[in-house]
Amino acid sequence: MQRYRLVILSVMTFLIASCSSEPATPDESIDAGLADNLLVNDSLHPLADSSDNTDIPENLTDLVPDSSHGVDAKEPSFSALLCELPNTQCTSIETLELGAIAPGTSVSTTLQLLNDGEHAWKINKLEVLGEFIDAVWDDETMVGDTVQPASTVTLSLTVTAAQEPKASLSGTLVLGLSGEEVSWSLELEIVAEVGPCPEGFGACDDDLANGCETDLATSLSHCGTCNNPCTVVEGTTSCENGACTASCDPGYDGELCDNNIDECAPAPCLNGTCIDGINAFSCECEPGYDGELCDNNIDECAPAPCVTGTCVDGINAFSCECEPGYDGELCDNNIDECGPAPCLNGTCIDGINAFSCECEPGYDGTLCDNDIDECAPAPCLNGTCIDGINAFSCECEPGYDGTLCDNNIDECAPAPCLNGTCVDGINAFSCKCEPGYDGALCDNNINECAPAPCLNGTCIDGIDAFSCECEPGYDGTLCDNDIDECAPDPCLNGVCIDGINAFTCDCNATGFQGTLCDMDIDECADGSNGCADNTDCLNGIGNYACECKIGYE
Repeated sequence: MQRYRLVILSVMTFLIASCSSEPATPDESIDAGLADNLLVNDSLHPLADSSDNTDIPENLTDLVPDSSHGVDAKEPSFSALLCELPNTQCTSIETLELGAIAPGTSVSTTLQLLNDGEHAWKINKLEVLGEFIDAVWDDETMVGDTVQPASTVTLSLTVTAAQEPKASLSGTLVLGLSGEEVSWSLELEIVAEVGPCPEGFGACDDDLANGCETDLATSLSHCGTCNNPCTVVEGTTSCENGACTASCDPGYDGELCDNNIDECAPAPCLNGTCIDGINAFSCECEPGYDGELCDNNIDECAPAPCVTGTCVDGINAFSCECEPGYDGELCDNNIDECGPAPCLNGTCIDGINAFSCECEPGYDGTLCDNDIDECAPAPCLNGTCIDGINAFSCECEPGYDGTLCDNNIDECAPAPCLNGTCVDGINAFSCKCEPGYDGALCDNNINECAPAPCLNGTCIDGIDAFSCECEPGYDGTLCDNDIDECAPDPCLNGVCIDGINAFTCDCNATGFQGTLCDMDIDECADGSNGCADNTDCLNGIGNYACECKIGYE
């Protein structure tokens, strides 16, 4: 990039002062330090900023402000200076050199901007462009601030390295300024170099933002140098002063602790197969042996396998000497003494070298061979006992029943007396008849009609009684009363004459006729009247009268 020293007539003069610090190591903060040299930036030109591609003229006199730039050529000149404090004088320079910066670390620079003109102006841009992880102004609130003549503004800039060690860094610092009808920019080249990490540290994680983060003196992943792991297969390691030392776990050896030591090499198992492990071995014993080294003959008699007998130990085997009454491999079989079925009439119960018989009912004896006589105590009270198997029966005398012939049979049980009370006896009964009955079973109804008590009617026999069904015209208990049919006086006109179950009415001299003398006799109708032809007959009660017709007398 071409650079120009600007000395032009302007409304004001600017002074920029800078303080820079040394790069910080990973274990300490960056301390600002002041350089010994005085630096001057002469890259000031009007109406330009970091994005302006306007060609800068070769002849500096072409940069004098004119009316198109909003600056009166008669105004006082201005200049910009960049200084490293605390020097009292500034010397013009073109480049801000920050020196070496460790990867991921930062350096801070302080710039002082002086208005030594006659007019106030403002800062309208603060910008750093370049190959950095970060470059920031500590206080960007100054943008828009007005700086009066003879006043200074202090600007702090922090730059963080981004590239690999030994890479060169470059950038541009841009300050945009504006006064009354005038605007311009200051551009200053920034140059730095990414230095190596401090001794004993490295940037091993490919993340430059955190700098030289790895302690190469103690890191197991980066011991002495980056990507130099301090590891073994089976064991522990330590990185001390950048040197790797290893300690193998028990049971392993070799440079990488990757060889499993064979603990079976001396054949420790006396009666079995050795199985190698990690810093150990185990023995798979042959049958009949146990113990850590298979040196113990297992006592197969230890759990007392012989149930009823004496155990004799062998090699992975044993035998049993059984007690009387037992056999089998473990003397666990009780010999069945009931095998030949010794009990004749019963169940055999096996014992230890013996048996017993549980007899069926009706038998006893050692072998259940004796039939018990159930008639021995004479159980039948009124009869003869007949012995059986675990039983007896009684043949009862007449009039008795029951298992022991102890029950007098109730001959009255079927209620033989039809109309009376039964009186039980021994193999017999008698009947006490109710009134009106007789006979052995009280089954005969006595005929109370035998003497013919009914005078004018029929006798109906009952139980110890009779009743009379009277002939018409008679009533009374014995039908001995002639019923008076004239009692209600049925004849309306005449005299009632009583009969047997009947009556008649005598209508003589009443003028009436009919069964009940209830019909008036019409003397004018029967021709018995003596009225002449020229008269009318008038009927009366038992008589008549003649009345002359009209015109006759």
